[in-house]
Order: sequence, then C-alpha cells, then structure tokens
Amino acid sequence: MPRHQTSHCRRLATDCHRLALLATDKRETTLLTGLQHSWTGLANQTDRYVEFLKQQPLIPPAKPVDHPDWDGRANDALEAAQKLPEGSERTESLKAASRLRAVASMFHEAH
Repeated sequence: MPRHQTSHCRRLATDCHRLALLATDKRETTLLTGLQHSWTGLANQTDRYVEFLKQQPLIPPAKPVDHPDWDGRANDALEAAQKLPEGSERTESLKAASRLRAVASMFHEAH
C-alpha cells in the first residue's frame, strides 16, 4: 500500500477539519468532524499496515498463470453472432458476446 495513500487520507482529514470550522450548522460540524476522525484513523491504520508489510519476509513471485484470452473469445463470439441471420438465436448470441466482453473488461481492470 503506497505511502501516497496515507497522505491523501490526511489531506482529506484536513479538508474536513477546515470545513467543520466553517460550518454554520451543528449537525454539519458533527458529520465533518466524524469524517475527519475516520480519515485520520484510516491513515493511521494504513501506516501500521505499511510497517507490518516492511517486516514480512519477501515471498518469491508466483508462477505465471495461463489466463484465458477473454478479448479473443469475446471478439470471436461477436463475429460469429453477427454472421447469424436475424432472429432469437442471433439476439441471444449477441447477448452472450456482450457478457464475454464485460468479463474481458473486468479481467483487464483486475490485472
């Protein structure tokens, strides 16, 4: 977990503190003060976690995993669906290709 995340949390805590000082409504002040404490607590927990990670032995990298070619599968499914004549089979095939495209997108976001 990078250090910049803790500094970002601390900046948000400072922003909440400034806004709480400017607030004219007691409820708003209370909410902003609570957010300030939450952001500060999150920054502190992140600092502790970073220190914990520094103390852990290095783990050798895992063997590469052979991941399916989701983009290729989605493209192939779309191409096959577009070749079908109009009708329910084509519609269902296009839906399936769309779902594969969503899986490919999620896979890329995760990696």
